[in-house]
Amino acid sequence: MAHQLLLADDSVTIQRVIKLTFADEDVEVVTVGVGPASAAGDREDLRQAIARHAGGETELWLVLIGHGTFDGREAKFNLRGPDLSDRELAEWLRPV
Repeated sequence: MAHQLLLADDSVTIQRVIKLTFADEDVEVVTVGVGPASAAGDREDLRQAIARHAGGETELWLVLIGHGTFDGREAKFNLRGPDLSDRELAEWLRPV
């Protein structure tokens, strides 16, 4: 695969549409947010998916579809289980 698209969304419909969109392309679609989450929730599943890509030779496209919050200091992406802050995501993506 030339590219990997990591999709975080809790809608089966959205995930299917994205997979169909890239079905004939050189893109692997990896999804987080539908089906059983790990005990730590989608946040940990997403962290592990990003970590697996570290040092990889394929380009990573990260797509976060959903709701977020901003308290004036910190932006967060809402996931099942603990939410993901902008700082945490930046740290996880550093090795990629």
